Amino acid sequence: MQNRIFKNIFTVVLSVLLIGGLGSCSKDPEIDTSKFQQQSLDAWMAKHVNNPDTVAWRQPNGMYVQILPSTQPLDQSLVPADTIVWVRINYTGRTLQNNVYITRSAEEAKWQGTFTERTYYAPDYLYCGATNTNMIEGQYFALKREFMIDGVPTKMVQGSKVRLYMTSKMAYGSYGTSNNQGYGGQFTLKGNLPTIEDLELVEVVKDPIERENKLVADYATQQWGMSPTDTLLTNFYLDKDFVTTAALGDTLTVDSTAYIYYKGYYLDGFVFDSNIDSVQLRAFGEITTSEPLTYKASADEKEYIKAFYKAIPGMRYGQWGRMVFTSIYGYGATGYSAALQEEYDSYNNYMSYLYANLYNNTTANQYSSYYDYYATNYMYYNILTSSTLEEGEIVTEIPSYTPLVFEFFVTHGDEESSK
Repeated sequence: MQNRIFKNIFTVVLSVLLIGGLGSCSKDPEIDTSKFQQQSLDAWMAKHVNNPDTVAWRQPNGMYVQILPSTQPLDQSLVPADTIVWVRINYTGRTLQNNVYITRSAEEAKWQGTFTERTYYAPDYLYCGATNTNMIEGQYFALKREFMIDGVPTKMVQGSKVRLYMTSKMAYGSYGTSNNQGYGGQFTLKGNLPTIEDLELVEVVKDPIERENKLVADYATQQWGMSPTDTLLTNFYLDKDFVTTAALGDTLTVDSTAYIYYKGYYLDGFVFDSNIDSVQLRAFGEITTSEPLTYKASADEKEYIKAFYKAIPGMRYGQWGRMVFTSIYGYGATGYSAALQEEYDSYNNYMSYLYANLYNNTTANQYSSYYDYYATNYMYYNILTSSTLEEGEIVTEIPSYTPLVFEFFVTHGDEESSK
C-alpha cells in the first residue's frame, strides 16, 4: 500500500474527455425521463410519506424537503445561503425501497456490512459558493436556497437536518452512483431513479484557513503543553522531546539520508496511515507494509508532503519526534480523495476570493503555497484521476483544509526496536 506521506499525484485525462465528447455524438438521444420520474415521485410521496404525522414540502423544482430533529444546537448566525463559505455535512442516501447506497455514518456502515477500519467516517468538507461546483443539485439547493416549509421561507443554519426526496435530475442523474471506499451501502443507486437523502449541516466555516490555524495552535498548547510561540514555522509545531532516547546519533542536515518510521493521525486521534507493525495491527487489524520510508531531501521537495522536509533536518538519528501542522504543509485545500477516480470541478470563486483578500497583504506569504498548489493542479482542469491506487485498495480520505499529526522515528536503517 502506498505510504500516505507521499503527495497525491494526479494525471489529467484529457484524452478521455475528448474521446467521450466525440463518442457521444454518435449515440441515439437519451429519453428524458424527468417528467415521468416526477409523476412517480409525487405519487410515491402521497402514498408513503405525506400523512397527518409526517409532512415533506414540495418545492418549485419538484424536490420535497422534510425537517428532521436536530442533533446539535442551531446557530441562526451561520447560514450558508447568505455568504460564500465551506460546509461540513453528513449525509446518508437511500433508494425509495430504503436501501442505503452512500453514507458518512460509521454506525450506518456497520449495519450495512460495508464498514472498514481505514475509512474516516467524518462530515464531508466542501466549498459552498455562489455556484455549485462539487455537490449534487439537491444538496446545493437545500444549503444555498430559500425553500418553503408550510408557506414559510426557510434556510438551513448550522445544526439543521433535513430529509430530501428528489428525482435523479437533482441527485445522480442517468449514471447513478456507488462507492467502494467504505462510504457505500449494500446497494448501488442505478441511473434515472428518484432518491432519498438525509442531510445534516454540521458546521459552517467562513474561513477554513483561520479555522485550521486555530485548531493546530489549540492542539499544540492544550495537548502538548507547548507555548503558542513554540513554532518551527507558522502554524507548524515540532516536539523533539516527547520520548527520551539514549545514545542519540548525529544531527541530520538537508543532505542527510535517513529511514523513517511514522504514525499519521487526525486531531481526533484517528490513524490514517503508518508503517509501524504494532500501530497497523491496532488501527487496521492487519500489517500491510513494514518498510521504512527512505528520506533524502531533494531540491524540489516534491516526493513527500512538505512537513517532512521541514521537520527532519535538525533531528538526530535514533530520535523520536512529533509534529502538528496545518494543511499548507500537508494536502492543502483539496485534501486527498478516497475515490479511485474523482471529478474536481473548480474552486475558482473561493480561491479568487482568498487571493484578492489575503495573498496581497503583508502576512500573505503563508497562503501563497495554497494558491500555487491549487492553481497548478486544479484551476485549469476539471477531470483528474489518481495514478497511484490499485484496484480494490481502501484509502483513507483526507478532507480539505485538514490539520495532521505525525509521530516519527529517525534511524540509519531498519531497526526492529522501532516497531
